[in-house]
Amino acid sequence: MKQRPTSVVVNVLLAASMIALAGCEQAYHLNRNQNAMSTENFTPTNPTGVTPTNPEIPTQPIVRGPKSAMNVETFNAAANQVKKIDFLFVVDNSGSMYDNQKKLAAGFKNFANAFYRRADLDICTAIITSDRYLGRTDEYKSGTYYRERKLPCTKPAGSTAWSAEQMQAHIDSLISSFEEQVYVGTYGDGYELMGKSLVSFLYNLNAWGEPIDPAKRNSFFRKDAVANITFITDENNYFNSGVVATDGSVITEDKNDLPYVTGAMDPTDKRQGVKNYLDTYFGAVSPTLSYSTTSILETTRPANIIPGLNTNLDALVKAVGRESTESNINDSVSGYTDVYAKMADAIVLRASAFNLSRPIAGDLTVRIVRLNGEVVTLSVATDYTQQSPTSIALNPGILPAIQTGDKIQVSYRYML
Repeated sequence: MKQRPTSVVVNVLLAASMIALAGCEQAYHLNRNQNAMSTENFTPTNPTGVTPTNPEIPTQPIVRGPKSAMNVETFNAAANQVKKIDFLFVVDNSGSMYDNQKKLAAGFKNFANAFYRRADLDICTAIITSDRYLGRTDEYKSGTYYRERKLPCTKPAGSTAWSAEQMQAHIDSLISSFEEQVYVGTYGDGYELMGKSLVSFLYNLNAWGEPIDPAKRNSFFRKDAVANITFITDENNYFNSGVVATDGSVITEDKNDLPYVTGAMDPTDKRQGVKNYLDTYFGAVSPTLSYSTTSILETTRPANIIPGLNTNLDALVKAVGRESTESNINDSVSGYTDVYAKMADAIVLRASAFNLSRPIAGDLTVRIVRLNGEVVTLSVATDYTQQSPTSIALNPGILPAIQTGDKIQVSYRYML
């Protein structure tokens, strides 16, 4: 009987607890229902793309950008410098070109002494005219005309066994031959067909109407060399632009200004047409071969005789890009020496392109890593140029800083 009061207390406490729990559960259901009501009745100000329970969170999946990663590639600097170069000179042989051809010859000697004599360079040279006549010799002028003139290379077959004196005598002879051969005469046609003559040379055409056969491609340009094509003319157009009346109006356009291949050129842009021919030709020689153009021309002449057609050589220089340059044909002999100096800086002294395994997407850094561990970070534009999404080249100004054993380290971001 003494335990009874305790049982009563416990039972009272248990009953109170159960009432409290029931009250909590009822309150929970009430609050939950109130929340549901307030949510269902909520109308967002911008209902598109938001959740019913939280207007701040989009229901659409988050779109993430493409993934990328960093890549580092290392090259031997010395092994990638230019060793083989092919120069082609396209020389205007119309009646007004005598003095200019002589200046081109006079300016060549210093250039050749500096570079053609270098033991580490293998240079080949050829000269063609701008004439519409495609025969390789001119029988009706008693054999005195040669449209194509190929000079010996600086390192012909067997030259590795020559003495130093024999090599110097060979270069002396080559320089003299150029000075003589670059005077192509002044009896060519007055319509300077610079681009057409070039394309005909590239594909060994013997007549304007002859179709281009890639199998007959001229073998002058070597697949492991850097190529440069130099035009010299006292015009600023590279093809027969048509017959112009005395009042300046165009009567007819020469439709045969370039050998035509379907899809090979834009008929409204002859400059781009020549670039297309060059890209196709050099792409077939070697996918990695780099070419450039140099235009020595009359910069004061009208560039576009036919309205709407870009026919000028300086535009070709801009279209081709790379190491292409231009100069004024009216410069003195010392000016022509400067032209050759430009060619040396842009072509002979530059390093070949470093070809990367993936396209550059960003974060490009180029460094010189030396044998002693020193690292030199290069500046874009000043020290190197990105030539394409997959290649960079050192600029001429940085080349003297390259030491034996240097490596070129290229780090960049690429897309996965």
